[in-house]
Amino acid sequence: MAPPPGSAHLNYTLSGGMILASTASHYGKLKQLHLRSLPIGLAIGGLMAGSAVLVGKNESFKGHLLASGVSGVATAQGLKLCYSNVRPLYGVWSILPLVLGTSIWAAGFAYNAKKAREWWPDKE
Repeated sequence: MAPPPGSAHLNYTLSGGMILASTASHYGKLKQLHLRSLPIGLAIGGLMAGSAVLVGKNESFKGHLLASGVSGVATAQGLKLCYSNVRPLYGVWSILPLVLGTSIWAAGFAYNAKKAREWWPDKE
């Protein structure tokens, strides 16, 4: 089996990171505040893995379009949490991982949107 193309690696990495982070958040000490983190994180991670599989099957436009939509939703949710009441509850050290994660998802959105535009199907 051939390795996945280079543009699918970021989507696999974001997928694994989201699944790992949502699992850690769900089973960590903040479990009472993050009851929905596991199913939402698994859904976002699964959709990102699906987009990487699409890119690997030479469906690059569909894969990058799906990934840009999913990473856009993840970025928006991260921004929403950054501006919610998380800061007063836990201080600056609890918000830093959230800001870092949101920045990574924003970079994933920009990359996948750029790649989707490159692979835009021509109308002939």
